[in-house]
Amino acid sequence: MPSRRRGCLLAAIPLILLGACASPSGVSSDPASEATSSPADDVSTTRHSLLPDPAAEHTIGDTIRLSGGEFVGDQAELVVEEAVLLEPSGAGSAPQYAFLVEVTGLDPETFPYNLRDFSLFDDEAFEYEPLFDGGEEPRLEFGDLPPGERVRGWLTFDGPTDPGYVELQYAPALALEPARVRVLLP
Repeated sequence: MPSRRRGCLLAAIPLILLGACASPSGVSSDPASEATSSPADDVSTTRHSLLPDPAAEHTIGDTIRLSGGEFVGDQAELVVEEAVLLEPSGAGSAPQYAFLVEVTGLDPETFPYNLRDFSLFDDEAFEYEPLFDGGEEPRLEFGDLPPGERVRGWLTFDGPTDPGYVELQYAPALALEPARVRVLLP
């Protein structure tokens, strides 16, 4: 008799799993209206895509080459693939700005990258530091890039409430000038 019970139980498991997966409560037909929730604070967040700024020197999708000068040569390339505004639904919470970036090493030896080399500026020139914990995943952290190698990850910032634009700045120590990418709010 115990083997028959086990057989019935094993036959019921796929049906239970199938029913749980087919439940309409977990399916959203409009991805733009979806809210995401952070496990740390369990506050609902609305996600809006930030827009390229056609008036900016560099914006979403542009490849920016960082140079170390005449004797050092090219150091890296930066591309901001995506930028989003994360608006919390809870009162008193600051909006967050997240940028999916890709950094490619061009230095003949190795190029060190670090999230500490990034800053966010608003339209009044206030500077914001990246979050070292939390934010969008997978996060950009730090490391060394051999020539031609790439790293890709998210940078998230607590930011201003209602700016006209925000600008991501990448200023690694080996580059002569920082790279700046400007985006507009939706």
